This record gives sequence, C-alpha cells and structure tokens, in this order.
Amino acid sequence: MTRPKARRIPPPASQLDARADYADAFEVAISDGDLRTAEQAFRDGLGPEPGAIGRLVLWVHRHVLRFRLGPVVSSD
Repeated sequence: MTRPKARRIPPPASQLDARADYADAFEVAISDGDLRTAEQAFRDGLGPEPGAIGRLVLWVHRHVLRFRLGPVVSSD
C-alpha cells in the first residue's frame, strides 16, 4: 500500500480573505471507500496511544493554535 501524499493546490477563491498576507491549500487523495472524517484520520495517524511526536502535535494544537480538542481516547 502506498502512503498518501499531500500536494499543493491554489487556495479556493471562496476561502480567500482580502486581509490575509498569505494563503496555502493542500489536498490529499484518499482511498475509495475510506469513510473516516478528517478528525478520525488524524487521530488514526497519531495512533491509539500517541508517542512523543503525537503528544507534541496535540500540545501545539491545544496551546499554540488554541483548538478546543476533546480527549485523545473517546467513544465519541
């Protein structure tokens, strides 16, 4: 199985903000039949028990980007 790769695409015009100094957009092709949400795919990438890199990513998302994240392991 080949790993999916991100490729850079032009940002969609509907997502551009005239006040922004910079905009980027990327897309990753997913396999046919993969019905996971973006959140679930991200969590699956971190693994069931995130290692040091996974914990760093979660810390940055919570404390630097200020995303309101739920618990790492959740039935929801």
